[in-house]
Amino acid sequence: MQPKREEDTLLATRAGVKLVSRRNLTLALVWFLGTFASLFVFWVLKVRPYYVESAFAELVNTTHMYHPPLVNLFFGPVNRYSVSYAEWTSLSRDLIRPVVALDYYFWSLLFGADFSAYLMGSYLCMAGLCGITFYIAVELLEFPFALSNMLAALVFLSPANGEQERFSVTFAPDPLAAFWILAASMFFLRRNYLLAWLFLAAAVGTKETAWPFSIGMAILFFCFADRSRLRRFAGGLAYLLPLAAMLCLRVQAFGLQGVVKSDRAASTIHSSSVLAVHSGNTLSHATTALSLSSLMAISGRLLSWPFGVMLDSFQYEPRLLRIFYRVAIMFNITFWLAVVITGLLFIICSHGSLHLQTLRMSIRRIRLSGDRCYANRFSILGLALSGLAFLLRFASPPRYAAGTYPLLFLCAALVITFSTIRWQRVLAWIFLAGVGSNGLALWASDMTHGTYVYRSMGQLEQSFLSKIKSNPGGPIFLVDDVAGGENNTESFRRAFGLGVEVIRVNDLATSCFQMPASGPPPVKLAVQAVRKSLNEFVVHSVIEGCGGHQFFEVPGLPEGTIQRRSEGYRFTYTLNPRANAQPTAGPSRQMTVKIEGPVTNAVVLMPDFVHHLYVSIPIE
Repeated sequence: MQPKREEDTLLATRAGVKLVSRRNLTLALVWFLGTFASLFVFWVLKVRPYYVESAFAELVNTTHMYHPPLVNLFFGPVNRYSVSYAEWTSLSRDLIRPVVALDYYFWSLLFGADFSAYLMGSYLCMAGLCGITFYIAVELLEFPFALSNMLAALVFLSPANGEQERFSVTFAPDPLAAFWILAASMFFLRRNYLLAWLFLAAAVGTKETAWPFSIGMAILFFCFADRSRLRRFAGGLAYLLPLAAMLCLRVQAFGLQGVVKSDRAASTIHSSSVLAVHSGNTLSHATTALSLSSLMAISGRLLSWPFGVMLDSFQYEPRLLRIFYRVAIMFNITFWLAVVITGLLFIICSHGSLHLQTLRMSIRRIRLSGDRCYANRFSILGLALSGLAFLLRFASPPRYAAGTYPLLFLCAALVITFSTIRWQRVLAWIFLAGVGSNGLALWASDMTHGTYVYRSMGQLEQSFLSKIKSNPGGPIFLVDDVAGGENNTESFRRAFGLGVEVIRVNDLATSCFQMPASGPPPVKLAVQAVRKSLNEFVVHSVIEGCGGHQFFEVPGLPEGTIQRRSEGYRFTYTLNPRANAQPTAGPSRQMTVKIEGPVTNAVVLMPDFVHHLYVSIPIE
């Protein structure tokens, strides 16, 4: 009778486990549906009524309405265009992102030119992140039910979903890559390595933020998979294949330099700090300057994460960003000090010669323990470190951490649940509370101030596109542009016809995108155009109240006379102050530009921040 009773107990236990697993899966689905419903209501009330899409540089190459060659979705850049000031910079935004191209193409088949509806893809990914995070927490890591729900809520409030993510279709790569990353992590923890590989391949093909996860999963598989050494080695190589394939695609498109960057061949402009180094008289001065620059760069990266720092955004009020900037800096300093102290204590308390041996024994013990939950805790830590490596390397803004924030939240929950050291648990709670408060504040701002900003920008962009469509002929010169974004003449021609010729003269700094809901805008802009001859006219611009004139994606201006040639026209600039980007405080900024070429029927457009329109400037 005893064996029969034990068998019944075992069957009952298994049935109970299945029931709990089914409940956890159902609640994860509830989180997904509830989050998506909330985002859908936000879209209906706050986004759709005012949405205008002007980022044709991406859409004309990836949506079926513009008939892109299908082979380019896989072997060509998502943004097949030259930057607006290609004469000055090699910083091109041409990126090989086949999954993004397929994503845009898919939504274009469903919704055509109704670009606002494409946001459903981003919202589905954001909702999926919440559901997957809850499932990993409660099912695979066996966290308490209340803590798992709190983690899902924090993912919903994540600062990575702020900024343009909820408002703009062209920021879809961030939540899309995050969804693939977290789905791959979930199946990896469930030991379903084939599905994990497929989702990882999709993530790597979506955005560069997923690349470190290919390396991270390869290492974790080799260390923790319950396989023979040969099979673990082969499996690790398999997880590196998606990254290797992406690098090959980049080499095919950009040459060998595509392995490390996506620049097109063009003259390189050095920033003022680099120019100062090259103008030094001695090698020691240059070495000292470079050392200080490197030290400051490393410090800046460490101060940016793991909390995540949003330095500036026209979408949010500067005061709000300053508050959480200070909070983030204080936490990040504390965090890295704690990491250093913990490492020093480990070294002091252990014998140096035994470190490697102890590490090997620990990995072997985890692999052979048979306790999946125990091994999953180390895997989550390794995956979070993989994502954090990219963020630290590039001092990335929070939106790049859409896939890393959930893993960081899970790591904090690990500390809260299993650590016996009080200060570690306190630091983890501070992290969750701080990031959650930041995300909640950004959400609240998006519901009010952010919505107004995007409605105003939508009015500007609608007016901008209307002016281009209604132009009877002749070149259109954009002065102090805020709506053109990454577009250039080629993308506008593909969108509106071969007769369209749009040339950007200059842009305005992001700090100029200030359109308060009440009262006059703080930015005052005056533009005048004077014809000198049939083939020459001069534009003079004066702006107050913001950072002033700049050139999109150009990190530093060349020394001497500022000149460029574009679309058969020659531009000669005089800027006061000379810097790019210019400071945000001080006297008015002035720009005079002489434009030479066939300008007989030229039209000059500039933004009107008072009425949220683009207006034509008569050439006197």
